[in-house]
Amino acid sequence: MPSAPTNHLPIVHDQLVRWCVLGYCFIKFCDMYDD
Repeated sequence: MPSAPTNHLPIVHDQLVRWCVLGYCFIKFCDMYDD
């Protein structure tokens, strides 16, 4: 398994995007039930 930065970066980026989407959905969900 090569440890090149080019192979590692997309994985980190994918995780960041996933957490951002989850956080956004969580905030929207709470906002919906807050009204």
